[in-house]
Amino acid sequence: MTNIYPVLSARPLPSETDMIKKWGGKIKPKVSVCCSTFNHFYYIEDAIRSFLAQETTFPFEIIIRDDASTDGTTEVIKDYVKRYPSIIRVIVNDTNQFAFERAIHVWPKVARGDYIALCEGDDFWIDPHKLERQVSLMENYPGASMCVALCYHCRQTENGLVIEETTPFLGSEILGFEEIDQAYYHTSTYLVPKALFKEVVERYFAGHCLFGDTALREILITMGPFVLLPKVVSVYRITGAGIWSGRDESSKLEWNTLMTKKLIRCLPWPYKIRQYRKLAYFTNERMKNNLKNGFFLRALMLYPQFIWYKVLGAL
Repeated sequence: MTNIYPVLSARPLPSETDMIKKWGGKIKPKVSVCCSTFNHFYYIEDAIRSFLAQETTFPFEIIIRDDASTDGTTEVIKDYVKRYPSIIRVIVNDTNQFAFERAIHVWPKVARGDYIALCEGDDFWIDPHKLERQVSLMENYPGASMCVALCYHCRQTENGLVIEETTPFLGSEILGFEEIDQAYYHTSTYLVPKALFKEVVERYFAGHCLFGDTALREILITMGPFVLLPKVVSVYRITGAGIWSGRDESSKLEWNTLMTKKLIRCLPWPYKIRQYRKLAYFTNERMKNNLKNGFFLRALMLYPQFIWYKVLGAL
């Protein structure tokens, strides 16, 4: 890829002093950039540099939650904290907390900004004006629940990153319930008002770890439309070694099924329909997997559920 890494490596980063000077000496953040990481030694620097390369008229902070990395990720982060102590904060867990507390539970407790911008440690931003433009859009559309943008989905190979997909622009900058069913807007593009983020997490995410960025998106759209920045601003890096991408298909289906069932209990009726469609799809995939592996009785037992979900999804 020729259009990504110049933003990260060829362009020198500003010093912390220069950044604060550009913000008029202010350090109270308007945006909290929240980055969760685990064993991203080869990638975390791309993420951090892409955050620091943001050109804004307002202060922002960077909060990185390292979930007990063992590959040197923590040391890379701490090196940047030393160079940007007023901008970067790090939370280092002694033991991995994925099964007990997700990063999404932590962000409302530690973020000091008016907005929360998400990006995981193996992804990164490629537009230095991402934050400035997204904040401007949110303030121009106060009824929006979140700002999203377009994204490159890239496969990490031995020879670098290869674009596999780009989020399509559907022609509208205001996205309602039907529009988000037509395109996938990646987490690395999210900018959410902190107050709304906090409300959603406290109301729907407490006491369990089933919900993550997908549930956040599905719940937020019930609270207001999304506003879209129609530019490619980030890279979703597919390594096959992530907590999600490293799971086998059967495990992903099981997790998605449980999450979707819980979402159905949370959402008002019109929004349940989309979730029933998803359950029908997941159940169909589980039936196919069982048939493929010779578990005919298991597949047969899933068939009534599949039909029921299809009916509810068609209402």
